[in-house]
Amino acid sequence: MPPTDGKIYYKREYGKSYSDIEIKVLAYLASHEISAINTLEKLLSDLNKYGIYTDKEAEECRVSEYKSLLSIIQRNYFVISNLNNERLVRQSGSFLICGKYNVQLKEKIGQSIVKRAYSDVQDEFELQSFRIPAGRKDAILEELSFYNINEGTLFPELEHQMAYIKSNYANTQKPMVDRFVKTEVPITSIKEVRNLDVSDDKVDEIIREALHNAVHPEIFDDCYVAIQKNLMPDWYRKEIGLSKVRLAITDTLDNGTPMGRAVAKRAAHSIVTKIVNAIEQESNTATSDNS
Repeated sequence: MPPTDGKIYYKREYGKSYSDIEIKVLAYLASHEISAINTLEKLLSDLNKYGIYTDKEAEECRVSEYKSLLSIIQRNYFVISNLNNERLVRQSGSFLICGKYNVQLKEKIGQSIVKRAYSDVQDEFELQSFRIPAGRKDAILEELSFYNINEGTLFPELEHQMAYIKSNYANTQKPMVDRFVKTEVPITSIKEVRNLDVSDDKVDEIIREALHNAVHPEIFDDCYVAIQKNLMPDWYRKEIGLSKVRLAITDTLDNGTPMGRAVAKRAAHSIVTKIVNAIEQESNTATSDNS
């Protein structure tokens, strides 16, 4: 089955605790059979009987025509965990307890019938959501693991610990390092250009001309920007400078054209060689003119 995008839904709302009356009422309803004769008054009496409503609270509810009870049983609530086991502690877990009971109103509100119902839980969340692209899941999991959020820290059970260790060991077999690029000395040796004296503007002109003659116009700007981002003072006199420029051009050609890495590497080497040769020729011409 192909990987699919994920979604994160959220709700801007404070959760309830296990001791709140709303949660006690819904927990009672979830654990008891709701019959066809279950009225608001009978439900309130049972809640009073089991100590969920005090005598005073039950009487106030009747006086207000059961409005507080109606409000409770017709909505869902987020419940903050009491953190009574290791998994909940690690996950800072919370839950959704569902209400949404239908109430068939009668002339006397207390005789209204309470019935189980269903609703779309997604309606409890904000309309907006966060999409997780399928192709980014591994990268997101890796970043979360960097912050110590992973299967091993969220799930204390032994099988999850072993699964995380196995996965982590497998990932260590693929070190996060750069692609290998062999360093080669250009046709024109560094010694031959060590004493060159060419202005930066002239060097820029030579770079543009070399790219114009070597690459497609659609990728000219990308190649030029890639070179400019990797220049250092007297870069054409230093092997490290030459290597950075060759690598920058190689990456640009590899990503922007279908030629492939090997061909892009040879093309980059050729372009840099032509640039260095042109700089040397310009220097020799200037030296001859000065003499």
